[in-house]
Amino acid sequence: GTQGQPGAIADVVFNNGKQKINMTEEVTVRNLPDQFDGTYRWGGNHNTVASRFIDLDGESTRWEITCAYTMNSFMMKIMALLFAKKFRAQHQLYMEAFKAFCEDGTDVRTGEAG
Repeated sequence: GTQGQPGAIADVVFNNGKQKINMTEEVTVRNLPDQFDGTYRWGGNHNTVASRFIDLDGESTRWEITCAYTMNSFMMKIMALLFAKKFRAQHQLYMEAFKAFCEDGTDVRTGEAG
């Protein structure tokens, strides 16, 4: 598919500290500026992400995100249960980085404002 459009598939390298995860991203819904959804697959697991952007007052936007993980093995399911708080905390960091990018142009990779 066309890059960034529904049906588009891309290989993504995700760096999380010392851990590097190779995954495949598929855009499932692109209805900007209101909605952007995708599925991320790695090692037999997948994560579905639904993002909604709600205009509050013409100056502010609320970003609502829903994530659903599907794990492929018993061990991954146990880890997901044991580390649920870590998953939520990591998503909070992603949301804060996205907010900094939108508001200041800050690149999460370098910390520099654009």
